[in-house]
Order: sequence, then structure tokens, then C-alpha cells
Amino acid sequence: MLEQLSVTNTEQLRDNLTQLVASLNEKDIESRLHSMDKLIAEIADLYRQRHDRKALQNHHEKKRFLQSREEFRSLSENLESASKEKLDASIDLATIKQAYLDELTHAESLSDAGDYRRAITVLSKAKNTLIQAIILINKNRTIEYKLDFANIAEEYEYELRRYTSQKMLIQLAIREQQPGPGKTAKIDQTLAIADALHEEAQSHVQSEQYREALNSQEMAVGKLNSVLRLMGYFF
Repeated sequence: MLEQLSVTNTEQLRDNLTQLVASLNEKDIESRLHSMDKLIAEIADLYRQRHDRKALQNHHEKKRFLQSREEFRSLSENLESASKEKLDASIDLATIKQAYLDELTHAESLSDAGDYRRAITVLSKAKNTLIQAIILINKNRTIEYKLDFANIAEEYEYELRRYTSQKMLIQLAIREQQPGPGKTAKIDQTLAIADALHEEAQSHVQSEQYREALNSQEMAVGKLNSVLRLMGYFF
């Protein structure tokens, strides 16, 4: 049991026990035994506290891993949906998919072993791979669709879907990277502009001014792309 405690606590308790044993005699044996009982209780309490802290930490890490795995699932579904469209020949989707599935397998094996901290780190790499792939596909899809819209309203709806998708990617990326105060301030400022442009587009739609709505929505998506670039996702 002593080996489970911190070095400082262990040495202190051992010294105390040594002093007690060395000073034992028939006259004060009862008093010494009582003191030893108190020390044993202290050892048990320290061990229990350490065990409780470790169990609580493990519980939190498991919860974070499960949340991260759910985010991974959402991203993979997003990628599957995006990849149903015509893709540029330069996008090797099979290689990308194998990369993030290998990372998922590794993360799952770590979680099965109870190493949730490392599992979260590996799963973060997998999610970043997915985010990069989705951004790349969205860029390619924009080029493909520019010639295929039936009208301005349909093109606006597409830009609206892009806006929603990019916002989700940004929210996940922020949770993954946890940027510092300086970068967070820039991100928040740019997101505020994007949201204002998005609201402006919705106002135009209510007035059936789809050309103006499309212009505002495209600018909103452009601001979201600026945030993604700020966070290191280049496309």
C-alpha cells in the first residue's frame, strides 16, 4: 500500500513508523499502538484519496473520448455525403479514408486499454484529417456546381448549406485546437461579421431579393473560410 502513495508522504510515514517501533516498551505500548492505528488510518485515507482522484480523472477522460468519437462520427457522415458528388481527380478519397480509419482503429484500441488520454490525441488527428478532406471537397464542389444552378434562389440555398457546414467545422476545430486569447479574439471578431452577413442574407430572402441574399451569403462563407485559414486549414 505504501508504494501507491507519493514519495514525500511515503517517506514521512515510514520515518514515523520507525520512530514508534524503536521507542516501544511495556510502559507505553498501549499509547504507541493507538498512535500506530492512527497512522494506518492516515495511510488508508491517503490511498483512498489518490484512488478517487485517479478514478475521477479517468471518468472525465472517458467522457471526453466518447464526445470526441461522436464528433468523429458526424464528420465522417459529412464527408460521406460530400463525396457522393463528382470529385476532382486530384482528390484521393480512398487514401484519405484509409488514413482516418487507421487512426480511429488506433484510438479505439487505446480506449479499450483504458488509455483515454492518448486515445483522444489520436482521434484528434483523425478528425483533423476529416476536416481537411471536407474543406477540400467543398472547394472542388463549388467549382463543379457554379455552372449547374437552375436559378439564383437555388445557388443561394447551396451557399447556405456551405455556411452551415463550415460553421460546424469551425466549432469542432476550436474545440480541438483550443486557440489562445489572441487568436480567439480574431476568430470571434470574424465570426461575428460572418453571422451579421448571414442574417443580412436571410433578411433579403424574406423580401425575395435573392441576388442580394446570394451576395451576402457568399461573403459570409468567405469570412468562415478566413477563420479556417487562420486556424491552419488551407485550401
